[in-house]
Order: sequence, then C-alpha cells, then structure tokens
Amino acid sequence: MMKRAIKDIFLLITGTLLGVLSTLLFETPIRLTLTIIIGIISVILASYGLSLFDIVFHYSIKLLRNFRSNRKRLVGILHDMNWNTNRETICSWTNLTTYDWYQEISKNNKGKSNYIRLSPKKMSISSNLNRYNAILNPFGGVYPEKDTVNFTYLDKIFNYVSDGGIFINVSDVPGYWMYHTELKTRIDATPTIYGVLQMNNNIKVIPIKPFEKTPFMEKLSIRVINTSKYINANCKYSCPDNFFKYDEIPKKSAERLAIIDKNIQPIIVIEIPNMPEKFTPVFCVPYGKGKFYFNLYYLDKKYPQNKIMLEKIIHIIRIM
Repeated sequence: MMKRAIKDIFLLITGTLLGVLSTLLFETPIRLTLTIIIGIISVILASYGLSLFDIVFHYSIKLLRNFRSNRKRLVGILHDMNWNTNRETICSWTNLTTYDWYQEISKNNKGKSNYIRLSPKKMSISSNLNRYNAILNPFGGVYPEKDTVNFTYLDKIFNYVSDGGIFINVSDVPGYWMYHTELKTRIDATPTIYGVLQMNNNIKVIPIKPFEKTPFMEKLSIRVINTSKYINANCKYSCPDNFFKYDEIPKKSAERLAIIDKNIQPIIVIEIPNMPEKFTPVFCVPYGKGKFYFNLYYLDKKYPQNKIMLEKIIHIIRIM
C-alpha cells in the first residue's frame, strides 16, 4: 500500500516536471541542458510510477531462471517456521526438517555428473519466488501465511506457479493449516461447516472441516477423502508413467487420497473394490504455465515404507 502511494506521488511529480518541460521548449533560446535533465528525470519517475522497472525486473528474473534450468535448478525450501522440539505446532504428518531436505537434495547430486544439478537454498515466502525453479514446502499440511483473511502468501504461491514455477508439497493435505508468521503459531485454514443430526427427539450439531474447503484445495478444485479403512489387499495399484516400479509403490499406507478428476495428473493410481472412482496419493495439477505436485502419503515414523517418497520427490524436481 505504501509502495503504491509512493508511485502515485512520483507520477504527480512527473506531471509537474512535464509542465515545466513544455514551458522550456517554447522559450527562446531553448535551455537545452536543463530540458534534457528534466526529461531524463521525468522518464525515470514515470517508469517507476507505472511499475515499468518492476515488470523489467520480473521478466529478467524469469529469463535467468529458465536459462539455467537445463544446467542447474535452484530449489527453494521454505524456512519461515523454525523447527524445534515441539514440531507439531508447525508441521503436519512429517518429521523431515528443512535441514533434512537441504541435506538430501545436496547429497542427491553426488555421482550424477550427467544429471541436471540441484542447488537447494533455504528461503522465506516473503522473498522473490521467481528466482527459484522449484519451491518445496517441507511442513506438510501447514504453510506460512501473514494475512489469514486475504491469504496474501497463498496468492503469491499461486501467482508463482501460474507464471511457470513448480510448487511441491511434501506430505498431507496442502494448506489444511496456516502458520501465522506474525503470531508465530499454527491456526486452522479450513473453515468449519456445521451439520445437523436428528436422533430420536434430540438434535445434535456436528462441526465438520471438509478438505474441499481448504483454500489450497478449493482454488485447485481437488477432492480428497479419508480412505484408510478402504485400503486392503484387493486394491489395484499402477503407475501410468512408470515413475514407480510396482514393488516401490507404498501399499496399505495411504490414509488420504485425491479423487482423480480431469484436472489431476496421477503419478500413482489406486483402484478400490466397489468404488467407481479412481484415486491417487501422489499427483500433479497443472496451473497456468506451471505445476503443483502433491504427496498425500505421511512422511513420519507411522509409515516407514513411505520414506521412498523423499527420493521420488527429489527426482520430480530433476525431471520436471
């Protein structure tokens, strides 16, 4: 808001200077040096006021990002929430820290000279996102947010992806929680809906937080359901693009699955007996010029077999 006010002031000054410049042009003899100086200042102030510098800077950063993508990819790892012993307040269904991801991505470069190198960097959501070829949220179902009404940082993430970026959520339903960067605490991002249940002569009000109402999910029209009780030995698993070998696919450990709709590109497909829909725990959602990648498998001690997703997520960044 302050930046916009400054730009408006600059445009006002530019108008005044142009008025002075027009006066000088009609004088005899023309004061050439003063005219040139005022003209240059007017162009600079008008460029700032009309955000031309911002536009040039924005596209320069994008060009640099795209230029280096075939040789080295800069991977931003969100670090707005400092990890501590009380991790449950800042993450959801993952025990891998920002530092863990930094180490694993760095280690993944070794012995792969013919691969595109990955350069991890801890970052803040408040920084210029367009520098990064990919941004990874290591906090699972939690993301950093400073404005819990207007979702300022959420919009920033979506603008980054729409502009050609890649955003990866490492586990759980993305954005189910927000970490308020000013209050330094985790709060609900998913609004509560109240249902009414009538039992005999009693009426009971039941609070529900449907995944579809999570801002992240709502903006992408993703439907996620709890399916742990449906996962059994009769489920069929497949990987359309051979991203996983069949034996690598974590089975019996998918507690939340996305329903495969037209907007979803599944990486793993699960078919559950007697259910008409197909489901996926790992998938991509194209958005604008970029893509979101989501992993709904938990990355904690509950399901050690899901640890393979660490390697697979890094591979996604390399081949995206």
